[in-house]
Amino acid sequence: MPWSPAQTCITPRPRCCHPSTSRAPNGPGDASDPASARSWSSPGWRASLPELAHHTLAFTRDWDANFRAIMDDLTVPHPASIYVSRTSATDPSTAPDGHENLAMLVPFPADPALGATAASRAALDQHIARYLDQVGRWAGIDRLRERTSVKKVLTPHHFATELGAWRGGALGLEHSLAQSAMFRPSNVSAKVPNLLFAGSSTAPGIGVPICLISAELVAKRLLGDTGASPLPAPLPAGYLARSKRADGLGALARSLATGEAP
Repeated sequence: MPWSPAQTCITPRPRCCHPSTSRAPNGPGDASDPASARSWSSPGWRASLPELAHHTLAFTRDWDANFRAIMDDLTVPHPASIYVSRTSATDPSTAPDGHENLAMLVPFPADPALGATAASRAALDQHIARYLDQVGRWAGIDRLRERTSVKKVLTPHHFATELGAWRGGALGLEHSLAQSAMFRPSNVSAKVPNLLFAGSSTAPGIGVPICLISAELVAKRLLGDTGASPLPAPLPAGYLARSKRADGLGALARSLATGEAP
């Protein structure tokens, strides 16, 4: 299961390997908005937007000030570094005819209060309007905000309450020295038998390919595979039945493959 929800809202505190107080000196990384902290926004746009590629990264000139606002001052940055994905550039089915679909990602402070109340959501709407204006200005798109027909916003509050992400961070624990490599939370619980973790806040770290590796590490642990080579892809059906482990975790792996109780 994902590491963060297990530590924040599922595992009873006495059995939590890393209670939130132990993580306080280190950070969850940034959140994100549209926009979340980090938030996603999927606006629908009337007419085509050839000014944007499938992937667009727009960076602020004052890099230090942007990160200081997010990580130190815990304030919403303006202007912000923004990632924009025009998914309809390569997959027209993601938007109706005559429209475009954009997903925008804006780094925000990791603060679950962002988006928690009607007043906060109204303030975020104002921030999002400014970000749309910023992208339109930087990309040379006329009236980008006014051409928005559909918009969905995910906030740090959403990540904290719906996904169990610590402090609403969308990416996972940041890669500080104390949370990297062998110091990152293990993918096996030290307190709950047969509880394994996968995701961005456990080893090896953040990012979709890395999270997939964390899932592979869980599979290898279930199989009793201690080798350095990757598992074959795709894995054959019922592969967990081949577990070499003779302990309870091996019995659990084989039961998952057969559907029978261990």
